[in-house]
This record gives sequence, structure tokens and C-alpha cells, in this order.
Amino acid sequence: MIELMTVEQTKEIIREELKRYFDENPVIVQQTPHEPKIVDLDRLIELRPIVGAKSTIYKKASAGTIPHSKQGKRLFFRLSEIDEWLLSGRGNKAKSVKQIEEEMTNFLEKKMRNA
Repeated sequence: MIELMTVEQTKEIIREELKRYFDENPVIVQQTPHEPKIVDLDRLIELRPIVGAKSTIYKKASAGTIPHSKQGKRLFFRLSEIDEWLLSGRGNKAKSVKQIEEEMTNFLEKKMRNA
């Protein structure tokens, strides 16, 4: 006999798995002492490739979604601001545990209504 899990049971399983994963694979973003504080676009891509390609960064700068400053036509980035931006989740499409839980809850509730 197949037993259905409750939403809370499913959330708990996902929480435990995410905790186990992040305990085993810690994410560490650290500014090393030899890194410059402010960099241009090319150096940003070299030091923080997760930010994206040049065209992506230009689009984000144009839309005002990435912290930057502009001098003439050149873009400059403070690495500490970029790191904070990345860690806050604004810089990537990765979802937080809370966002995943909310989406999962909504999905399961919708499935239960349609069942």
C-alpha cells in the first residue's frame, strides 16, 4: 500500500537533505588579502565568474540590478559589494530553502486540489 506524505513531512525531508548537503559542501566566498577592492569588468569576470558573461553584466548594470559605478563608458565594481549582492541572492537564480519550501507547498496543495 502506498502511503502519501503530508506537506510537512515532505518539507522536513527536504530540510534535512539540504542541511546535509550544505554541511558536506560549504559555500565560502572570501576576499583574499591580495585582491583589489575595486575592479573593472574584465577583472570582475576573472575573479567572480559566477556573476556572468560580459553581456549579462552590461544588461544588469543597465537595469541597475548589479552594484557598480561608471566612469565615462567604463564600469567598475567594488568586490565587497558584489560578494554581498551574490550572497543576498540578488545575483543569482539560486533559490533559498524558504523559497523552495513555499514553491513545494504551493505545488503540493495544487496537486491535492486537482486529485
